[in-house]
Amino acid sequence: MAVVLTACMPVVAPIDFGVDGAPEGPQLAVEVANTSDREITIGYDFEEFQSSGGGVGTVAPCEQVAIPFGLIGGRYTVLLDGEALLERAVPAGAPADTWVLVRVRIDPDGGGEVIGSRIAVRMPDPQPRPISDCG
Repeated sequence: MAVVLTACMPVVAPIDFGVDGAPEGPQLAVEVANTSDREITIGYDFEEFQSSGGGVGTVAPCEQVAIPFGLIGGRYTVLLDGEALLERAVPAGAPADTWVLVRVRIDPDGGGEVIGSRIAVRMPDPQPRPISDCG
């Protein structure tokens, strides 16, 4: 029996740049389900050869919410309370008018995990919703 292992190099999508050198898409949104009993901070950073940026938002205990962030390019990192939760490259060929959606679940003990990501044509509803049977 032979086992073959291969390595994949991340592909960085070509990003359109405006006149000021900032990326013009896609945008990042993080969908968070916080099942813990404390407020958490979700943030992001991105780095592209001509620009970089980041931001943060908070999620209340027992709340589910989609946080729209800004335009991203190159490699991006999703942060939970300042610590890297996900590091990835912007998907190759992601159109400038789309959203990179990252789904995050916060456990009752405050630990987080990424449970999925996808490209979407629309930003999900950013209105917070309570999580039933939480707390």
